[in-house]
Amino acid sequence: MKWGILATGTIAKKFASTVEQMGAEGEQLVAVGSRHLESAQAFAQQYGIPRCYDSYEALAADPEVETIYIATPNTLHYENCKLCLEQGKHVLCEKPFTISPEQARELYRLAEEKHLFLMEAFWIWLLPLYDRLRQILAAGTIGGAEADHLSVRLCCLRCPEGPQV
Repeated sequence: MKWGILATGTIAKKFASTVEQMGAEGEQLVAVGSRHLESAQAFAQQYGIPRCYDSYEALAADPEVETIYIATPNTLHYENCKLCLEQGKHVLCEKPFTISPEQARELYRLAEEKHLFLMEAFWIWLLPLYDRLRQILAAGTIGGAEADHLSVRLCCLRCPEGPQV
């Protein structure tokens, strides 16, 4: 997959480092966009990214970019996701995805209309523990789950025998 990174802050650097390690799986960093060209150029040089842009709009318009990782401040996620979806890009957005349920519904509706992938970068949902939790809930073992607010906390412990799930 050919990735573009929207913004150049600390979390974007962590994402770029991860994608760099996934070249054997076909993942490529092909472009980066920032509000400041100098920042985009420095980021591109650090991670070997061939193209850099001085605007988010220019990144979203790049025809070679398939998917955009959004690493902007939280209050910009909605407008940045919408921009990328409107340009036909798949989107992986840093958390929190949006600041309201209405914004989230609108973005998911837009992604569905355009047949695009849209996801909040909340890796915890991909852990085996959550597969097991979904199985337990589906079986009705502990009853149903209902919430209008969800808070998730993760505690990581170092175990000599490896991670425990």
